[in-house]
Amino acid sequence: MRNYALFIGLAVCMFVNVPEGFAQKTATITFFANISTLEEWLGHVWVEVDNGTHNFNFGFYPTDDDPTTLQGLVSDKYRKADISYTFKISEAQFQNTIPVIKEYIHAEYTFGINDCRRFAQRMARAAGLNTPDIGMKSPAEWMADLVDAN
Repeated sequence: MRNYALFIGLAVCMFVNVPEGFAQKTATITFFANISTLEEWLGHVWVEVDNGTHNFNFGFYPTDDDPTTLQGLVSDKYRKADISYTFKISEAQFQNTIPVIKEYIHAEYTFGINDCRRFAQRMARAAGLNTPDIGMKSPAEWMADLVDAN
């Protein structure tokens, strides 16, 4: 705790205890995953970044000709996750994730090359996290490696 003097008007002065880091805005990045019941290496991963003012929650999906399916960068805010993990990040790290989100609005989905796992990896890297190799790991396996690396 640090003591700070607050001057109110011209004549009133009070001293208050302010917790360390209080003035520094913090944010979070959360990774979510679904575990596939079809194949153990399948699944889905999505990301949420939140700085208390702005909240972005997106997954990256393949595009196809069916307008009833999720395609491209899609809000997964109401999707239920099997697992999740949250990291505290700085406001600057939060801001570093915004260009990745903007880039993926028009990105082309290619399984194994540019898919939901790569989107999550890019978001983790932009947020300053150590990012493990994806290989052909399931989203849940990759998230476990991400937690271990940080």
